[in-house]
Amino acid sequence: MPVVVLLALFLSTTLHGMVDNRYLVPFLDRKPSIIDRSSVCPSFIWSLQPFILTADQAYDALGEERGMFEYERPNYGIRYLDDALVRSGRTTAPLMRSDWRAVISEGPYHQEGCLQGKGLALDLFVPYGVHCGFGARTAFIQLDTALELVRDVERFEGIIQGPGDERELQILQEQIHQKLGEPSACWSGFSPSDTELYAKFFSIEDYSYKCRCIDLGLALGAVVPTAYRRDIDNPASIPCGGEGRWGIFAEANFDAILKQNLWFDFLFRVEKRFPKTAIERMPVDKEPQRYGALVGPVRVNPGWTMVMSPYLMFEGLRAGLGARLGYTMVKHWCDSWVDCRQDRKVSAQLGEVCNGSGWGSERVSCGVFYDLSKGRRHHALMPVISLTVDIPVSWFATERSMRTFGVSLAVESYF
Repeated sequence: MPVVVLLALFLSTTLHGMVDNRYLVPFLDRKPSIIDRSSVCPSFIWSLQPFILTADQAYDALGEERGMFEYERPNYGIRYLDDALVRSGRTTAPLMRSDWRAVISEGPYHQEGCLQGKGLALDLFVPYGVHCGFGARTAFIQLDTALELVRDVERFEGIIQGPGDERELQILQEQIHQKLGEPSACWSGFSPSDTELYAKFFSIEDYSYKCRCIDLGLALGAVVPTAYRRDIDNPASIPCGGEGRWGIFAEANFDAILKQNLWFDFLFRVEKRFPKTAIERMPVDKEPQRYGALVGPVRVNPGWTMVMSPYLMFEGLRAGLGARLGYTMVKHWCDSWVDCRQDRKVSAQLGEVCNGSGWGSERVSCGVFYDLSKGRRHHALMPVISLTVDIPVSWFATERSMRTFGVSLAVESYF
């Protein structure tokens, strides 16, 4: 069996513990062949992947582009927040002027923002025999986010009669955020992603079904919650993993060399996180969940996550140079939220939170790679270097997710 196929296909289907995260790029590290046909049998395969992330928009429930924090409903409304303060008992009377309450519901702001991130992803794989192996993957991420409340010009014109009103509205907004316990709208944090540990089983056949080689693989693994949770007292904070929940996944791949220098890959994955009780914000009226006026224990049972990703790879554009093009769709079904507070005299409105917890993301990935070992007699420690760009799109299933771009530079080899 050509070792080239075995190793290339192990490395062609790696994801990190960010696949069920609507904010970040679910890295699918589609790797080219790293070993020529030979009798070499490596005992350790590794990949390092520095990356950068950026976003300043999101997709709403219809897949339309919106402000970066407007992927969820209901939208930000200063009157909603004022009403929530009263209903939750944080204030005894509305802070907003009565004439403004008569004309303001949503707004008068849009939730714009930006995200900048950088990090390093790691993949490790140890073959065990000719039909299985064990692997691990994780990442380390530095994220900086900001939430900016930008004026809705049309709504502003109806309520602002002069500079004094504008200043008064700004002070009102600051007071409301202080009462909610969320004064800051900027966040910076360093965190590992969740870590995946898995066993992979495979069967590889040469010259079958008019293909030069076919690989069928199945990976079964666990998601270890090593990522930090988001700061619920900062509306700009986003998680780098699954909010402290353990999970399991099954990942199947079909990979084929259709003809010389042309590869086709298809990955299908399902993942389930386990329920967990944690302190969360909950809306008491029509405010967004990230601005929820109630804080208390909530048992969240996450929905299933599905990933599908077809891929084409072209080798031999020149000696050692190749290109690849792929599409990835991630679909996450709705979570279940249950209020676990002992005192529930003030009821939490969790219906909209549950309905808005389902999301989908799509992206096109394109890149080039260069195999430094191509044409050389000794291949160990001669890495493949690959550059990949991930571009978010809204074609079939995108909803309620951030429009995050990613650029990564991977280095991979074996011992």
